[in-house]
Amino acid sequence: MENQQDRHVSEGTRKGGMDGIIIDLNTRTYHPLEARGTPPKARAGSVIQIVAGRILVFGGSKPGGAQASAVSGAGASSLGLEIVDGEDHMNVHVLDILAAGPHRPGLRGMKTGAWRWLNPPAEETPEWLEASAVAAETAVRRAQRQVVDAKAHAQVSGAPGGVTAALYESEAQFDVCKWRVSSIRAEQASIANPPLSRAYAGSCVMGYRVFILGGWTRDTAMKDLVALDLEQPDERRRRFKEEFALRLERETAARAVEDAMIAREREFELRLFLAKERKREAEERKRMDDEHMFSSLPPLSQGPLVYMIQANAHTIWVRWDPVTVDAWGNELPDGKAPTYHLSMQSSYFVIVEDMRVQIAYMEKSSGAAGGGQANMLGAADDMSVESASTRTSQSYSTYGTGAGSGYGGRSSLKEKLKGLQWYYGYVKAVHDGGLFDIIYDDGAKELKVPRWRIRPEKEPPWQLLYVGQNTK
Repeated sequence: MENQQDRHVSEGTRKGGMDGIIIDLNTRTYHPLEARGTPPKARAGSVIQIVAGRILVFGGSKPGGAQASAVSGAGASSLGLEIVDGEDHMNVHVLDILAAGPHRPGLRGMKTGAWRWLNPPAEETPEWLEASAVAAETAVRRAQRQVVDAKAHAQVSGAPGGVTAALYESEAQFDVCKWRVSSIRAEQASIANPPLSRAYAGSCVMGYRVFILGGWTRDTAMKDLVALDLEQPDERRRRFKEEFALRLERETAARAVEDAMIAREREFELRLFLAKERKREAEERKRMDDEHMFSSLPPLSQGPLVYMIQANAHTIWVRWDPVTVDAWGNELPDGKAPTYHLSMQSSYFVIVEDMRVQIAYMEKSSGAAGGGQANMLGAADDMSVESASTRTSQSYSTYGTGAGSGYGGRSSLKEKLKGLQWYYGYVKAVHDGGLFDIIYDDGAKELKVPRWRIRPEKEPPWQLLYVGQNTK
């Protein structure tokens, strides 16, 4: 295995312990490994990795069990491996080649005793707390001897009841030491053991972490993934600071990219919206031009007058003369009967007090039939005419005073309303006989206005009743 200084460390066995041979690739020479500390036992199928200038060795088994199983033809599920460090938990052996610092690397560091074997326990494991537990038990024995000495001194000095302040202090210290031992042992019992030791496992290094995948115990194939974190606290704090700065810079760049993407999306949506608006506007202009062109042309035919044949409380029967010539007076060709569209506009409505209506204004001097003279109170005639709201005069059929039945009555009503201007107001009072008191929007008042001079504020819609070529 090659480290940063182009050297290889190979495994071997010597007196039951693992020795090492250094191969210097620069000089192409071999050197025996010289390191302080207790080397790990010789093993086969162990995992060896280099992390931060340190060689890690863990796992492995004695080769005899595997060879015996291979000779006996046993299956893979019963290899009978003999794990070197025991199977209860995994031990990690560390060859520290930078113990004396980076200024004494390589063979010079090895010759001067800088290299050494270590077997540190993993943090937050029962083995890691064992040293603290042993130290606490030693403190308990020491405190117990102090209590015995304090009692003997109190009896010799003749203290009342054989009790002194030193004895109280020794007993309190003894209780504290016993409590510390019980706390550490309870914490040891609550902490999980390290993963099981294994052989022939796969491994890889990522930063300060070694990942171990699978492997074999004595007769079980492991399928777990174990991570060994070797990062020191100060190194972790330094990495957190660097990662924070990098993460902040990365998030800032990502946010800038996201804002730019949002801005581009909004710009694209705006361009798309404007393009759609321009297209819609062009289509609308084309449609308006077509309508203007069609409206300038004379109609192909003129609609005939509609006559009422008869009516009852629910139905009206109507007819009209057939159209035989077009708008220019030319005879329609044979077999080209026009299609008639008959529409109706509702003419009757109930007038109640405070209802907004339109009123056909008549001068006082005009004495039209069916309504008599207009009776104006509270305002001059010119004020009512000049300040009232106006609309274009149009015929409107109503059933009331002065309107006869049939088409003749309707023609009479059209004649009555011809030339009159319509103003807005509301109904102040309702009288018998179809007469109403009106107050115009400019404040003028008119009393007993006949129904045929009143129509709704909004014109009712037209309803299509018939489409076809029949005339009745």
